[in-house]
Amino acid sequence: MPLTAIHRDGYSVGWICALALEMAAAKMMLDEIHPNLPQLPHDQNNYVLGRIAGHNVVIACLPAGVYGTTSATLVAEHMLLSFPSIRFGLLVGIGGGVPRPNIDIRLGDVVVSKPTDQLGGVVQFDLGKTIAEGSFQRTATLNKPPSILLTAISDLESNRLIDASRMPEILSRATIKPLFQPPGEDEDRLFEGAYGHEEPTASNCSGCQRDKIVARMPRPWSGPCVHYGIIASGNQVMKHGLTRDRLARELNILCFEMEAAGLMDHFPCLVIRGICDYADSHKNKQWQPYAAATAAAYARELLSVISVQETGTLGPAKQIMNRNRPFHVPFNITGVPATDRFIGREDYILRLWEVLQPDASSMQKVAILHGLGGIGKTQLAIQFARTNKNQFSAVFFVNGNDKNNLVQSLALIAKQVLGGQFGLDLEACIEVEDDVNEQAERLLKWLAMDGNSNWLLIYDNVDQYSSSPTKNSSSSYDIREFFPSTDHGSILITSRLSKTAELGTSFSVQKLPEYSAIELLQKCSGTEKNLEHATPAPGLRELALRLDGLPLAIVVAGSFIRCTGMSFEKYLRNYNDFWYELLAVAEPQRDYTNGSMLTTWTISYQEVLQRNASAAKLLLLLSSFHCEDVWYELLAKGTTSRDRRTWFADTVSNEIKFSTTIQHLVDFSLVQTSAQTNSYSMHPVIHDWCRYKLQQQADLSAEEMRRESQSLAIIAVGSMVALSSEKHYWVVQRRLLPHVDHLQKLPQFDEFELQDPAVAEAVHGFGKVYRDLGQLENAQRMYEQSLFLKEKTLGSDDPSTLRTINSLALAYRDQGRLELAETMYQRALSTKERVLGPEDVSTIDSLFGLGFLYQDEGKLEEAEAIQLRALAIREKTLGPDNPRTLDSLYGLGILYINQSRVELAEGMCKRAFAGYTKVLGPDHTHTLDSQYCLALLHHDLGEFSRSEEMFEQVIAGYEKALGAGHTSTLNGIRDIASLYRDQGRLEEAEEMQKRALAGFEKAVGIGHAATLESLQNLAILYQDQGRLKEAASAFHRAVSGMEADLGADNILTLRLVDNFALLCMELGDLTKAEHMCNRACEGFKAKLGSDNLRTSRAVLHLGNLHERRGMLVQADQIYCQVLRWFHQNLKPEHPLTLQALYDQATLRERQGRRTEARKIYKQVLNGRKAVLGVRHTDTLKTLMKIESLDKQIYNRQYLYIGALSCLALLFAYFLFV
Repeated sequence: MPLTAIHRDGYSVGWICALALEMAAAKMMLDEIHPNLPQLPHDQNNYVLGRIAGHNVVIACLPAGVYGTTSATLVAEHMLLSFPSIRFGLLVGIGGGVPRPNIDIRLGDVVVSKPTDQLGGVVQFDLGKTIAEGSFQRTATLNKPPSILLTAISDLESNRLIDASRMPEILSRATIKPLFQPPGEDEDRLFEGAYGHEEPTASNCSGCQRDKIVARMPRPWSGPCVHYGIIASGNQVMKHGLTRDRLARELNILCFEMEAAGLMDHFPCLVIRGICDYADSHKNKQWQPYAAATAAAYARELLSVISVQETGTLGPAKQIMNRNRPFHVPFNITGVPATDRFIGREDYILRLWEVLQPDASSMQKVAILHGLGGIGKTQLAIQFARTNKNQFSAVFFVNGNDKNNLVQSLALIAKQVLGGQFGLDLEACIEVEDDVNEQAERLLKWLAMDGNSNWLLIYDNVDQYSSSPTKNSSSSYDIREFFPSTDHGSILITSRLSKTAELGTSFSVQKLPEYSAIELLQKCSGTEKNLEHATPAPGLRELALRLDGLPLAIVVAGSFIRCTGMSFEKYLRNYNDFWYELLAVAEPQRDYTNGSMLTTWTISYQEVLQRNASAAKLLLLLSSFHCEDVWYELLAKGTTSRDRRTWFADTVSNEIKFSTTIQHLVDFSLVQTSAQTNSYSMHPVIHDWCRYKLQQQADLSAEEMRRESQSLAIIAVGSMVALSSEKHYWVVQRRLLPHVDHLQKLPQFDEFELQDPAVAEAVHGFGKVYRDLGQLENAQRMYEQSLFLKEKTLGSDDPSTLRTINSLALAYRDQGRLELAETMYQRALSTKERVLGPEDVSTIDSLFGLGFLYQDEGKLEEAEAIQLRALAIREKTLGPDNPRTLDSLYGLGILYINQSRVELAEGMCKRAFAGYTKVLGPDHTHTLDSQYCLALLHHDLGEFSRSEEMFEQVIAGYEKALGAGHTSTLNGIRDIASLYRDQGRLEEAEEMQKRALAGFEKAVGIGHAATLESLQNLAILYQDQGRLKEAASAFHRAVSGMEADLGADNILTLRLVDNFALLCMELGDLTKAEHMCNRACEGFKAKLGSDNLRTSRAVLHLGNLHERRGMLVQADQIYCQVLRWFHQNLKPEHPLTLQALYDQATLRERQGRRTEARKIYKQVLNGRKAVLGVRHTDTLKTLMKIESLDKQIYNRQYLYIGALSCLALLFAYFLFV
């Protein structure tokens, strides 16, 4: 390696690869490797520098994963700019071979591009036109390699004829490495062209039919053979045998590849390809390393027969390519708002190049960049021009914001470009309007001249376009009047008008992706150096997300932060709180020609206002909704508002009028359409601007305009809320959720009071959206606000008010606030019975809700009576298939599961499931609820496989309908974890419980009752695993959290305390256990009375405590007392009854009353077998107890008989002695 680097002007050969593997093979051919040179700002290539046979060589590789002709062109362009003395190039790598009857091409062979009479050695097979009878004619004719390379090819061909080739020797430089060794002749298989690969996902052909392999004679020599001829290049991989053969016959092709067509007319070079496959569906990567090595070896041999001195006599490749370009004009950026802060958009630039590159078509090419003002259209067009300026003979940037400016701009270009050619004194005539038009026309004629076809003309800011402008119009014009008349050249237009898409190939410019937005914000704020190796500053990502990829807003924010030193977090706070004040003081951007953020959209707004005043008002109204997904039916619901205006009622009177009106906003890119959802959206920053503009209207006070707009939006959204009995209601609720979130977070939302009852009803709808989607606290808050408004506007006895009271009760119950829920249910029920009657549908809704609440409180008998009454009335008044009737069946099914009345529970759940499936469909959440009920039932029955299958179906259904984070989904995950626990699958159970806990924490918060119940389940699981300290910690957190959330005497809190007592007993902390037991017993008695299931369960645990303390008599009394209550109120096989019997049996065993204990254990065993199954852990535990007792009894009897035998022997001894 030389001690010092060689100057970039000292390199004469450019070597381009597509793959890193090909670059590795190229490195093996270097005689020496040179130090890297500093990268030039424009150049994105990575280089390897070195020397081969005296030639200084530059090796570059295409970006990873970015292949094709366009990418190769960009790499070559950057290479020629960085190394201006390069004389010629070599494109070296792998390709797909095309065996012909008379040309025996094998894997590992080399194909070299060589011109024919018609073709220059490379043909672009995917570029052409359809001609008569549907045949395809290729229109791309590519240049030949330079003469010095063709001469060298002839030299190498002659060497091969006399066996003087050095290629085997050169190839060994690479094949000494295992990577580049040939796979072997047996791995070279050519299949028939019509036979496709058997297994598309397989990496080899082991599954393909051997009889489809083409028979070929073995070669009498080893090593690669070199073939010369046509190489086909294109932007798609060739992997179809029949297509390969057809194209090969048409064009005499020997090889297919993907880069050469992008170089031959831009870089004087030769294409060298090692054959790695046969361009069919059987292609794989096995031969790629060796093929890359053979191509590299040929390239080295080629350079060895070209003298360094002869290479030096050639002109630079860059000059050769610019030769015979009489129309060449350097890109003059004077007056062009170029920026050095351009970020990203590489995909747009590549797609524009595919359309506008001079060789894309011989016809005139037009591309349009349309989109929102400030989205970066102008900068994208300028960046495209700057990136590709050397590929065009001339690039002109024209200001097209109105017709006069456009003509002036064209005339100025004419002055700069054509003055000398036409011999005109443009200085003297440029001020006269007619002369300005004449000079503009002269420029267009020059662009239309024969042979002048490689120019790029950019018309920027064409926002006044009209395909049919009126004569009296002072602003609109048809941009096509300024297209050169000859059918050649490339035109790029930027516009806010989506209608300009009709002019050519259009690209809707979208917001920057998050990573580019962050990078641009860093660059504009001057913080990119500080963040290069550090954690991003607080608020950086949040601010970039808030500005949502809008370049203008990001540049303004970054510039303000750079000038003031304000932090990202503080700017974001000010942006949200003082939007207008912050932007009013921002300086205009030199690279943005349409003013500040406050004025840029005013231009479009004023134009819309002139065309259609209702469209302008509609734009401002949309700011009261969320910025995304607004659709016609949603807006039309706003007609129920008493604040609606005539213009609005007329606009939404039918969908045709609405579509016509909003199209004006779409035309100016102020609103975007979504064909998938048939809806409209607005960029968040435009949304902010509209809210500001809404307050500036002159025809109403700012406050009145704001109130009217928001009231209409609230009513529209609230009126769109779906009933839970509707199919796919959750789809509507999820679609409405962003609008509900947006509206209820507005600072003025709480100010709506007495004006409109429809607002109160809409707020009720907000509550329903939140409840249906599992956001329980938000649901409660909306119902409370709705109730407040309805009581003020409608009164306490209005049916609408009572419906909200009922919904609020349900929201309280969902959160474990059972006392508040009962108060609300009782209030709603009593008033409805008085106002509506005892059998009114709404009355029964409250009755049904109260019955469910009693279940939660353990008042099972009262719950059953209420639920049966509700069912009977609903069946009579609504029919057996009404969703409300099915709700009652479902409620009774849950109740009977809690009572262990298996047959009744199964009957109710199956009827509900069948009814829901029939009426609402199998994927409705009510159907899933009833299936969930059946899953619980199968769990209780010990049918674990069936239960698990159902739980999995239910969880998947909830997740699809409501989302993975919905409380219904999480409930299913929590309960399948309990199923795993009962199966002894403790690790899986722990994983699922933790997943449920994390989900509840995210969905409803750490201190919510649902979260704390999930934490309790995890504690019980730890207890089962013997991890008692972890269990105690979890229980303590759960109890403390429940006390803080619901209060110390809440029923859910007392349930936690009761379960915690059992853990304290197991830990041996009997003092704490006694405190917990007494607290639970006393609390339940105070809340629910002594004659209650939960109270009796707590008393049973107190008996367990007495037994542990050795107070057996007291424990026996408690067990007998509890069992009397259980026998009177529960089925004999109820789990609690069986547990109490089990506890009594253990006590009898401790008392030495083994026969009695065995009898009770046997009763428990029979019950658990029937309910839980023979494999349940509780069943097996009971069986082990019986076996242990039997052994004890047997041993005792054996000892007794043995003792009697001994006494008999002693008696006999003394008798006979």
